[in-house]
Amino acid sequence: MKGNRVAWLIAAAVAWGWTWRHLSIEWMTNEQYQYGLGVPPLVVLLAWRRWPGRCEEGSRGRVWVIAVAGWVVFSLGELLRWHDPIWRATGGLLAAGATLVTVAGFWRIGGSALVRREGFPLLFAWVAVPWPVPIELYLTQNLLHFVTSVTAGLLGLMGIGVLQHGNAIEMSNGVLGIDDACSGIRSLQASLMAALFLGEYMRLTWGRRVGLVAGGAVVALGLNCVRVLGLALTMHARGSAVAMRYHDAAGDAATAATFAGVLLLALWMGRGAEEKLETGVSGDASGFDGAVACAAYAAVPVLAWVWFASIGAMGAVGENRRQWTLSYSHMGPAWQAEAVEPRPGEREGLRFSTWQGCQVETPEGWKAQVLHIGWRRGTSMPSLAFYHTPELCMPWVGWTETGQPHKMNVPARMGAIPCVAYRFGQEGQAIVVLQSLSNGGETGYHVIDPQHMEDRWHRLRTLWQKPLRQVNEELLVYLPDFGGEKAESDAAAEVLNAVIAGPER
Repeated sequence: MKGNRVAWLIAAAVAWGWTWRHLSIEWMTNEQYQYGLGVPPLVVLLAWRRWPGRCEEGSRGRVWVIAVAGWVVFSLGELLRWHDPIWRATGGLLAAGATLVTVAGFWRIGGSALVRREGFPLLFAWVAVPWPVPIELYLTQNLLHFVTSVTAGLLGLMGIGVLQHGNAIEMSNGVLGIDDACSGIRSLQASLMAALFLGEYMRLTWGRRVGLVAGGAVVALGLNCVRVLGLALTMHARGSAVAMRYHDAAGDAATAATFAGVLLLALWMGRGAEEKLETGVSGDASGFDGAVACAAYAAVPVLAWVWFASIGAMGAVGENRRQWTLSYSHMGPAWQAEAVEPRPGEREGLRFSTWQGCQVETPEGWKAQVLHIGWRRGTSMPSLAFYHTPELCMPWVGWTETGQPHKMNVPARMGAIPCVAYRFGQEGQAIVVLQSLSNGGETGYHVIDPQHMEDRWHRLRTLWQKPLRQVNEELLVYLPDFGGEKAESDAAAEVLNAVIAGPER
């Protein structure tokens, strides 16, 4: 029955369309995943090219086992999307559910032959799924260290005196900070997508495909080192202000050159390769099970909405009330304050809606820095920013962690502020960084650094209660290390009482 075959394809399209709708938020807000916007049409193209060939109708029993398993996984992903949308597991579960219903549909239409033939396009769809944050941060940190070390070494060979501090290069006329955007992770992931697509499109042998992926990675990392070296030489010759003006353009050029390099490499590897396409017609699938699968998957978003509406949790999603704001109305005459502007890497990585920053000097003569970052409703803190805690970013600029993170309640004027405190040292200096997050005007340790302060699976155990409010506010305080938690808490309270007002009502 031709109509049943179409219904199975519609069920797969519904599942993937909803999955890509969710993932598009990450694609549009995280530069390193912007290539994901091009993946859906490429998946359709590859699947279409592999469609012709031998087919036989698959057994209903096996198909329904796969389809029901996919529906359960897809439903869990949709519930998690309402409950905790920045968790990367959400996109993974939705993609897994969409993959399973697609496998079920292909099996029903064309049996194992069609499933094997369409296996690569299905796997290729996963290149647009954001990586787990721990893996992404590990790779980014190591790539940053690699790029910084290579650049510092090349500058030294050119006779330019430099000092490397973590992922920062100190030169005679300033410090070049190698931020996340310069790590090469964006070019590396884009080269992986391009190499996998071109290898399939050009029907390269599996050995050549592996070589194309490896060659693309070398091209991406090499071009990124050239990019950072160019910025460093520009800074050495014309100053940091001029170098920063070329920062974004250099990144775009490196990405474009990476795609061009992978394409040239694919054309070279594809010489003499013959494209072999199977011929034949697709199978059929009698019955109405495709319509049932289509209706079941299309109902998942509606059922999730009904569930959370029934428990009165809809108002918790996307609340935008702010807990803090920077204000100097309580600062005494003996205090001094200077505005702090965000760096390009901070703009790109955090994707904030509002930024307030200041460096203050107290009457006692010691200095502190306070950053207040906010996200508007509908543009909550990106997932990578949520996990980008001080213990991850401070070592990248040369600081060494000197103690375990610990909880701290800062007795501020507007009420106690729960924070996580991190201690760092560098060349005889010692500082403490306090971080606090707020979701919809409420603070608590459950939203601050769950890696250390909360069981990660607690977020799943509360899945049936109500959605977590999306984090829309971050407060960071940088202080000298006074050698004890009580002294640090009192110093933080002194600074925050001088520059922080709130909460909003």
